[in-house]
Amino acid sequence: MNKITEKAPAKLNFTLEVTNKRDDNYHNIFSIMQTVDLYDYITVKPSKNFEISSNSIQLDTQENIIKKAFLEIKLALVWEEVLLMQLLY
Repeated sequence: MNKITEKAPAKLNFTLEVTNKRDDNYHNIFSIMQTVDLYDYITVKPSKNFEISSNSIQLDTQENIIKKAFLEIKLALVWEEVLLMQLLY
């Protein structure tokens, strides 16, 4: 795999109501939202160690949903590849 960079579109939530908790420990939500013409850029490339980096000081690169999703996919696919993920705001 080579380096892949994709745009991640932004949205505005006018309302966001967290409802019941599901069996998978996530919550269902009700939301009214609008897309906007703003994007984050996500780059993924092969690496020797899994790593998340960002130009945002607000992003916790150790414990976040991106890391959780990657580890779940890796486990489900019995995937040996490791990735470097870079998030630019």
